[in-house]
Amino acid sequence: MELPDITTFQDFLCTVHYAWEYPQENLRMACAKFWQENKNVINERPEYYHLPETIKISLTILGCCVEPTIKDSLQQFETKEKSPVHHKESSKEIKLTEKID
Repeated sequence: MELPDITTFQDFLCTVHYAWEYPQENLRMACAKFWQENKNVINERPEYYHLPETIKISLTILGCCVEPTIKDSLQQFETKEKSPVHHKESSKEIKLTEKID
């Protein structure tokens, strides 16, 4: 089964009902991924609060299992690299290594 593209809130609402009515793990994970990436906006929408509690709880749990995309991982890595704290730690590690050698 090919998964539908969930790119809008309306896609999400249509898909999430189907995913929980007809258990499809991959479809549920696709919904959870969309929810995880957009949860701040979704949580503000009144339509979200009309979903059954079992779906909302499942989305929260499954959303924790969604792996970040490569783009997200790269952004986190770049942020750590640019952080002044990171550079201080690196220089401390180098100094400690130099003393040990």
